[in-house]
Amino acid sequence: MNKFDHERKLKILEILVGLKFLYIILASFNIISYYNVTLNKGNIVFVIIIACCIVPFMVFCSKMIYGDMEKSFFNMPIIYNIMEMIVILGLFIILMSNTGGSNSSFKYIGSIIVLIVSIQYKREVSFWINIVVCLIILGFNLVEVDYLSLSKNFDIIRNFEGDIILVSSLMITSFILSLYINIENDYNLKLKELAVKDGLTGLFNHRSFQDILGSYIRNSKKENKEVSLLFMDIDNFKNYNDVNGHQRGDWLLTRLGEVLRNTVGDLGIVTRYGGEEFAVILYNQSEDTALNLGELIRQNIQNTYFIGQEHQPNKHITVSIGVSTYPKVAKTKKELIELADNALYRAKSFDKNRVERYYNILDEIDPSIDKKSLESVANMLNNINMKDKYTYGHSERVVIYAKKFATYLQMKDKDKKELLLGAYLHDIGKLEISKELLTKREKLSESEFNILRQHPTLGSDLVSSIKEFADVIPLIKYHHEKYDGTGYPSKLKGDDIPYLARILTIIDSFDAMTSKRPYNIRKDYKQAIGELEKCAGSHFDPELVYKFIEMLQNDMLEKKMPRELDSNLSFIDDINKDYKKKLPEII
Repeated sequence: MNKFDHERKLKILEILVGLKFLYIILASFNIISYYNVTLNKGNIVFVIIIACCIVPFMVFCSKMIYGDMEKSFFNMPIIYNIMEMIVILGLFIILMSNTGGSNSSFKYIGSIIVLIVSIQYKREVSFWINIVVCLIILGFNLVEVDYLSLSKNFDIIRNFEGDIILVSSLMITSFILSLYINIENDYNLKLKELAVKDGLTGLFNHRSFQDILGSYIRNSKKENKEVSLLFMDIDNFKNYNDVNGHQRGDWLLTRLGEVLRNTVGDLGIVTRYGGEEFAVILYNQSEDTALNLGELIRQNIQNTYFIGQEHQPNKHITVSIGVSTYPKVAKTKKELIELADNALYRAKSFDKNRVERYYNILDEIDPSIDKKSLESVANMLNNINMKDKYTYGHSERVVIYAKKFATYLQMKDKDKKELLLGAYLHDIGKLEISKELLTKREKLSESEFNILRQHPTLGSDLVSSIKEFADVIPLIKYHHEKYDGTGYPSKLKGDDIPYLARILTIIDSFDAMTSKRPYNIRKDYKQAIGELEKCAGSHFDPELVYKFIEMLQNDMLEKKMPRELDSNLSFIDDINKDYKKKLPEII
């Protein structure tokens, strides 16, 4: 229950409590009359005490028995409502019996009962309770009729006429009030739906996403359950909008929402996070379940025909999905969202149409390194992430490529660990570069490039104080050196460039070419491999660059590329033979 509903129901509860309290107070005067008690200050106090004793029984005991007041009052067991109504109607009958029957002035107290039941119960229920109230009023007239001497019934007939008018008024009041309350409830339900649902797709909106996820996290802490989160983004949605128009783009969002609902079913909650982004929240479901569901979603969307998909780059509508889990990976709600978003960014970076789970790249680093040193590096990388998301994602991808290439080259453990750590830290110097320059979308000027070219030296200076990182300083400092000596900062040439730095240069360049940057157009894998081949012997070590190309080919052809690197390279068959022929010549 949200804050608005909570406050609204408490206000209604206050009205009902007030009406019931008034009813009990007025009924208590009948107790005094019945026992012929003189009405004085002391007896008035007595009446109030009696009322105060009965009211808690009728209203507030629900809180003590059933929990939260607003929940218990509006969701009480039927038996409790029946008992309460019996008390109210029974007291009404006693009132009329002890105060003159059909002549009782207390019969007008029935209007209070009408108000109570019309507010508290649904229209169908309140209608029948009000019928009972009216029958009680009219029933006293029928009971008091002298069937042997009709001439004596003149007063009774006059009372009956008045009671007919009274019960008619009560029924009309009940009908109008119940109708109004039903209309108001329906209207509130519509408003609530508009508040929690996305107007376009009908899915839960961003606000609901935050509320539901927060509730799941709180329950998870109490029940020791997992909460998994899937973040997904439509690939090349801007292209779809540009080609097909924004109205068709809205249709795509709606249609894709339907596919998501049908795929997820009762397993989780589907929400529209914003724009072309969607989210699925899973409670008490493991990370593996989330990954499997993500893959099912990806396949179902790719295999579903959407109007206009033939104009997309891959001729299909596809999504990229990031997955994270609480508390296994993330420790807070905020962190869960951030890590799932980071995983999504990684999926988008690796050629899209894929599912990625979040994992900490630091886990790939040498565990023998001092924990505090790793924490300091992690903090620096987190700062980079906040400053420039591309640089952070680029560093993670370079580590993944480096791990794969090191295995392919059968590196010694020591060299492999140095390469991975160097890959993770190679752009750490960008911490000293302004955010405006790192995220600038326009082409950089020569002076701006000169500032950016300082990051290898800045990075090596940053980590020079950490003794465990002494061996990786050359990788950080020289990863932009070129094989022909035209690189920076030291213009090293050929084998003068450290071996691991030469490897890192290839990986760094390949990922930079195949990922979208603010100031550069992204190349596809075929174009990037072609660029590597073109620059073999000038920018890159020729032997290493063709081994890297060979690794990409072999892994794609044999379907051995791990989740982190797998991509749909349709061109690989076409170029494989050519590179296989050239490779021996270079080596």
